[in-house]
Amino acid sequence: MYTVTPPIREITMHYSVPTFFFTSDNHFNHTNIIKYCGRPFANVDTMNEAMIANWNNRVAPSDIVYHLGDFAMGKRELIKSIRDRLNGHIILILGNHDQKASYMRRQGFNEVHEELRIEVSGRGIYLRHIPNTYFDHVRNDYHLCGHVHEAWARKNNIINVGVDVRGFTPVRLNELI
Repeated sequence: MYTVTPPIREITMHYSVPTFFFTSDNHFNHTNIIKYCGRPFANVDTMNEAMIANWNNRVAPSDIVYHLGDFAMGKRELIKSIRDRLNGHIILILGNHDQKASYMRRQGFNEVHEELRIEVSGRGIYLRHIPNTYFDHVRNDYHLCGHVHEAWARKNNIINVGVDVRGFTPVRLNELI
């Protein structure tokens, strides 16, 4: 007598591995930033919509975005409405134009920090809005920052992730280094 064993059921599981993105200084809703930084937009609505489209074309809902400050200006409803339209788990590093951490959490940010140290692909990364030339070079391979807008993109291991030098879109670490 022979025993028939049922075939093994194969299940293919697809897991979405998050990609890490970095950006800074969007200044959503800030009309004057267009002239201050020479941004190529006719008005603030065009700027907002272009940056939202750029963001969502690169960032999946499961991705992680470290926003290094100066997210938006203006009324609370405007800040929250823009945050709600952006893909990804957004971790905000407070900039000099952002509101307090508790306020920004209420606007929909997943986490809010003054500064942060992370590891990505075995590299130590120090995140802070304003560049700090005295960051710990022993523990950190790179210091990502914003604040300087179009003034410079990189100074040795200090890298500006601001939209003014990054095509108005979030970027991956390998694109920065």
